[in-house]
Amino acid sequence: MVPNVTLQVVAERDQINQFNSVNTFLSVPVPVLNRNQGNNFHAQADIREACQEVQRTRLALRDTLADAFQRYETAGAPVETLRDEILPDAKESLEISIDGYKSGEISVLRVVGARQTYFQNSLSYIQSWTELRKVVTEIDGLLLTGAWNPAELGTALQGTGLRQQGLLNQLQDSSTQQILPAAVQTGAGG
Repeated sequence: MVPNVTLQVVAERDQINQFNSVNTFLSVPVPVLNRNQGNNFHAQADIREACQEVQRTRLALRDTLADAFQRYETAGAPVETLRDEILPDAKESLEISIDGYKSGEISVLRVVGARQTYFQNSLSYIQSWTELRKVVTEIDGLLLTGAWNPAELGTALQGTGLRQQGLLNQLQDSSTQQILPAAVQTGAGG
């Protein structure tokens, strides 16, 4: 450690006594007890704070990913059920109805009903697939939601949590019953 040396020169004139004086002051602090502890403690506290912020960011990202992955798994089940079981059955039923109508065995109302069921199931599949793709996009873009700035990440997570809770409440109220066909709502497939 090198102390700060201060040199001061002061010139004075006494008008009453007609006297001039020049004074010189030299200041050399002797660092006997100063080991720069305050700055050292401050730097150590900054390091601890940065490490805690990294840990907080890591946990927040992990929680966000876990939530998104859970929604991904939840959104994937109706897509698979609709694609693999319900849509093929509805299409087969529609084709049988059309063939029966052509041969005169089935009325046009049953064909319209089969067609309506097929289109409703197709619409449900498209809506479920869209929700699944939204979750996949969110997972892919997770690092683009402010992950490099912990303050923005915290704000984004708080906003996402409120938005997700609102959507979940809305889905539980009415949307689930309108989007999914009865076979998927009750868990019965085929």
